[in-house]
Amino acid sequence: MDRRHFLLDMDGVLIKGRTPDTYMVGDNLRTDIRGGMEADTEAILVLSGVTSEDEIASSRPNHVIGSVAEIEL
Repeated sequence: MDRRHFLLDMDGVLIKGRTPDTYMVGDNLRTDIRGGMEADTEAILVLSGVTSEDEIASSRPNHVIGSVAEIEL
């Protein structure tokens, strides 16, 4: 299993490829967002964690939000 799939292996169920309902939500550009983008999923960066707004230019997440409370299901 390569690194990008390891990041998306949740409870032993491997998410393969991007579907309209698949999102990677995380607060770290180097791990969460990069892994989601490499696995061809929509990446949502949450700014309430380790990544600051100043760092966003180094990566291009599909969405940027202030808190997971902003996610509408």
